[in-house]
Amino acid sequence: MSLTIINLLENFGVPALAEELVTLEAPFDWSNTSKVILKLEEKIEGLEISTKAKKYITKIVTESLDNVCRHTSLNVVSSTVSNFRCYIYDRNLYVLTRNLIPVSLENQLMTIIESLNLSTKEDLDEQFRYQLKNGKLSDEGNAGLGLLEIARKTNDKIQFKFEKNDGLTSFFTLFVTINAKEI
Repeated sequence: MSLTIINLLENFGVPALAEELVTLEAPFDWSNTSKVILKLEEKIEGLEISTKAKKYITKIVTESLDNVCRHTSLNVVSSTVSNFRCYIYDRNLYVLTRNLIPVSLENQLMTIIESLNLSTKEDLDEQFRYQLKNGKLSDEGNAGLGLLEIARKTNDKIQFKFEKNDGLTSFFTLFVTINAKEI
């Protein structure tokens, strides 16, 4: 049995007093994710944070939602499988996505995220430039820039969790904190 969204938020340290800004449960498609991004942009417009922080927030949320749309196993889009939440507390934004992936991708994802978390900002920028120049498009139409771009824009480590669903798939939860005071 997988953790509920509320349990996941607690496990990642989201304060109980955090306010939900936007959410998306189903279906995860380009139209709905675009609407969520526009709704988020409207909500953060009134916040007392820098324009740069607002751009970083929008970029991280866009990449997070894009990852779910592109990489959800078997294109499963039910609310129990794919999920997106964005909360705010004291100018800290918390972004959580969850989707179903093949178990075979767990080690690859873990290696990528752990490598990104160990990289300096300069290393991340260099990797980004290299990938832009030399990256090849995958069958899904991406160049492997999503997690790299998230790592470049956040000022905290990317957190994640895998929970077995069955023998073939796992729930993959990606969690990012954005401290808008420091951007």
